[in-house]
Amino acid sequence: MVGAGDVLAAGYDAPQPLPSPVKELLATLRSRSGIRIASTELPDGTHVVAQPVYPQATAAHLVVVGRAQRFDSGDRAILAVGAALLGLVGRAGSDSAELGAAATALLLGSPGADALTGVVGSDQARLVAGVAHRKGPDALARRPDWLRARLDTPLVQVLPGPRFYAIAHELGDLDGLLEHGWLAVASTPHLAADLPAAVAETELLLARARALSRPLAASADPLGFDELIPPAAAGAFAERLLAPLRELDRAHGRELVPTLRTWLAHHGSWDRTAAELGVHRNSVRHRIGQVERALDVRLADPETRMRLWFALRWG
Repeated sequence: MVGAGDVLAAGYDAPQPLPSPVKELLATLRSRSGIRIASTELPDGTHVVAQPVYPQATAAHLVVVGRAQRFDSGDRAILAVGAALLGLVGRAGSDSAELGAAATALLLGSPGADALTGVVGSDQARLVAGVAHRKGPDALARRPDWLRARLDTPLVQVLPGPRFYAIAHELGDLDGLLEHGWLAVASTPHLAADLPAAVAETELLLARARALSRPLAASADPLGFDELIPPAAAGAFAERLLAPLRELDRAHGRELVPTLRTWLAHHGSWDRTAAELGVHRNSVRHRIGQVERALDVRLADPETRMRLWFALRWG
């Protein structure tokens, strides 16, 4: 984490001092107002993303993360939740070391993120995500304090789009959020250490919610489908199946995974998918053709669609 001019905390071989392109990125970020996020690529190929520590979005404190792979939307969502955790320092009765460790665990997606328990608690919690619906949230509903009160949790982050992420113990009034312009979904309950894995789950739920125009909450029914397959096996299957698409997205920025997710959610509708993604229907056709070639599959096959939807749930 970076302060007004100094690195306040660093780890995982972060360079000291920060490279010039990173300093320029941080200066640009500080010159803006509101909640925002910025990224750059260093000459050695390292991808860097930075975001202010919420709730003081105009303050000097910034979270800076760098790695060899590009950051996708799920990674940025985790970064946003981590920034929200850091922003609770001095406000939630937890010390900075505990919250810093919890945020780092979220950012890295560590399966042993026991530090999160100190913030979230030992009970299971849900990852709640919301996006603008139709005209979008009204002025009051855009405020993080309003969302914190509605969801009964201090762990809320509002992002451009607009969209929000929250970690909550209770399901919350998703229908009430819809009345104020938020289309929201909630993951299945997870232990604190497993919450980073819920990002992919909420992205798939959001795709379904947009297609249905209504809020969705994943079922926690012990007889549900998820209970039939070990999470580790499901995750390995998803990683193997989606790897070619993710590689193309990272290397060339092709947006194949989000396009596939949206297209499947809209039952293969070119027009509805194009409208949601904000691209031409021919772009959707081209991307879906790339998916078929990369995976060597035919998406006309319902069995293939089912397998890919399952992979998107766990990937």
